[in-house]
Amino acid sequence: MANATGFLLRTSLSDNGSLPRSGTWTYCPDIIPAGITAISSNDLVNSYGSATDKILTQGLTNYLYVRAKNMNATSLAQVAYLFQVDGSLVLQPQLWYTAQHLVGYDVKNPEGDGSPDDPKIIKKYAQPLTAEPGQIAVTNAYTWAPDNTNHHCLVAVVADNWNAVLNNYNPAGTMDALALWIYNNPSMGWHNVNIQPLTTTVYETPIAYQHTSPEDEQITFSIVAQNVPVGARVSFSANTSTKSGEVIGQDWTTVPSKPGGGAINPDFEVGTTLTVNSGFATIITYRTDFNGLTPPANFSMHMKATKTVNPPQSAVVKDSFFESYHRAHLADAVFGHVDGTAHGQGYHGFRKMMGFAPGGGDGDLSDSIVVIVGSHTTTAVSS
Repeated sequence: MANATGFLLRTSLSDNGSLPRSGTWTYCPDIIPAGITAISSNDLVNSYGSATDKILTQGLTNYLYVRAKNMNATSLAQVAYLFQVDGSLVLQPQLWYTAQHLVGYDVKNPEGDGSPDDPKIIKKYAQPLTAEPGQIAVTNAYTWAPDNTNHHCLVAVVADNWNAVLNNYNPAGTMDALALWIYNNPSMGWHNVNIQPLTTTVYETPIAYQHTSPEDEQITFSIVAQNVPVGARVSFSANTSTKSGEVIGQDWTTVPSKPGGGAINPDFEVGTTLTVNSGFATIITYRTDFNGLTPPANFSMHMKATKTVNPPQSAVVKDSFFESYHRAHLADAVFGHVDGTAHGQGYHGFRKMMGFAPGGGDGDLSDSIVVIVGSHTTTAVSS
């Protein structure tokens, strides 16, 4: 009995790389449909002994991952490709084993101006996998928004390059031949997926973020929904993990009413804080699900990335945080930008300051630095 070499994509959780493989082959646990919620690389590695199989949603950005184990006695570096296959084409690989059926992953276009011919976010297809002997490697998230609810299959291939993928071609004409193709290629996997219809109105937008600071820093990522119906839901997810293996994301959060009540929340914000490494780049998809409610004409949403810093001790008024906070939110507290832009006074000035230039000058998400000085003036400085 032989053992698989290279990267192994298991046919099932019991597949240990022994060849020939047999048994089930249509639910590869190393092709991971995560639905619309991203999964951190840490969790993908730690859950190697279990299967994740979330239902995908038609018309929304769904996250898909490829995970593989290095079966070699030496380190290994290859690339992964992912195909999406319509169920009607299952027995005819010559119809889908082509570039047009690849699933891509989103990256920022360094030269994109936002025009249809030169978008700010583009898709790439080959994702690197690197691992030491016996280690597990995972891709960043592939993203796919299926346009129908037909039965689909996902097929992953790990190889040296695209030509090597094409060379691993078998025009299987029967289900048995298709199964044999997968059995005989331990660096291939197949996973059937279900796609549910979108039954409510969802606004969804991607935005690029890059951490340009030379240092690792704690950043708070928030979605801000303005004039949003109470009972709607907001969420966001990023398609890459940080160097430490964490992922930027906020699960579905229901919009509450303001203390005074009312069917509309004029300004709802929720977010998460994590350490972002220097050079980290990602695409964040943020969305509002109106949950059966009617979207108001004046509804808007945006993302915010904020770093809070403290000035030198000599610049800080030495009183309690409680006193500083309440003084900074007095009706006559003034909020302004470093470029001289006046945001206003009191709470509304503070909120306007925090939402200032949420997309950055180039339409991407950039860090804002809020300096807490414990005085009557709080200044936001956009990097």
